[in-house]
Amino acid sequence: MLDSTARARGPLRKKAPRAAIGSAVAGCAHAGSVLTGWVLAGCAHAGWALAGCVLAGCANAPSPLTPAWHGSIGLPGRGVLASGSEVRRDAQGLVWLRGNDRHWALPRFARAIERAAGRVAEERPGGTLSIGDVSTRTGGGPLPPHFSHRSGRDADLLFYVSTLEGAPVASPGFIHVGADGIARDEAHKRWLRLDVEREWLLVKALLTDPDARIQWVFVSDVVKALLVERALARGEPTELVARAQEVMLEPHPGGVHDDHIHIRTACSPEEIVAGCVPNGPARRWLANEPVQEASEAEDRSERRGGTGDPHLRRTTAEEAREAQDRRNADADLVRALLEPSAASAAPAATYAALPANRVEPIP
Repeated sequence: MLDSTARARGPLRKKAPRAAIGSAVAGCAHAGSVLTGWVLAGCAHAGWALAGCVLAGCANAPSPLTPAWHGSIGLPGRGVLASGSEVRRDAQGLVWLRGNDRHWALPRFARAIERAAGRVAEERPGGTLSIGDVSTRTGGGPLPPHFSHRSGRDADLLFYVSTLEGAPVASPGFIHVGADGIARDEAHKRWLRLDVEREWLLVKALLTDPDARIQWVFVSDVVKALLVERALARGEPTELVARAQEVMLEPHPGGVHDDHIHIRTACSPEEIVAGCVPNGPARRWLANEPVQEASEAEDRSERRGGTGDPHLRRTTAEEAREAQDRRNADADLVRALLEPSAASAAPAATYAALPANRVEPIP
């Protein structure tokens, strides 16, 4: 049986009368005018949609439509980098793992990494921070083997390591650290130890630098436990330890991260205006204020007690009481962790007692 379309086409094979031809011409003219109206209306609608898209931040790169966009534009896994800055290979306390074009970042982020490496070198001379992939000069992607590193907001920092006796050595590359803090360097046929002291000082320097705006420190659970244990043993401020616990996370998917830390910086308010797309949790200690130049940040640090972080400054009695009230819910857990029996337990057991963070971002 012929369908309706085939039946409709059948008569068209015969010669059509003139009246039918005239009707067809008139119909086509009417259809053309209707189609033209539709096209014009559609173009106008598309124009409004495009304008709305631009205003809403749909684009992911600078263009004549978005001339003010610069810096980190888009998401870490789907964005670009404009007007970035390279992490200097001759900065104090750091070296590049590879001599390639993958060391570009937001300028403030690049300087924060350099400052953190410098602080560790000053406090514990002898160790060197090895810098892995950050972003390429213009970002974009893909950047194998990474899911992210496309917009200047991510950086891979290899672990500080030492001999089993504690002497610092240059990082041989990505070597996997176990729950006991020991790693096998197959290239040199030797065993090395995670330099927990320097690694904690690095994390501390990043977390207390207001311009670093650290949102995530992707790292394995066992290394996280070792770092938290060291922070507690050093008597670090409870608020600082809480921050470290909150930002350190073993990502799923994304790899175990037992051979380096992957840090990510959060967009600042002015960077959001310039095209940076915020994602992930908003950290309570990241002040929504303009990022200041290094000299201004140092001056602010001096005025607020020399910590480099307005939330770790010397507080008034009223602020101290308010802070204590906010920590009451966690007081029992903190006291338990500070007891010698808990501190001397296996790092993994220490971490198991901490509140679970169920966010599982892709690094």
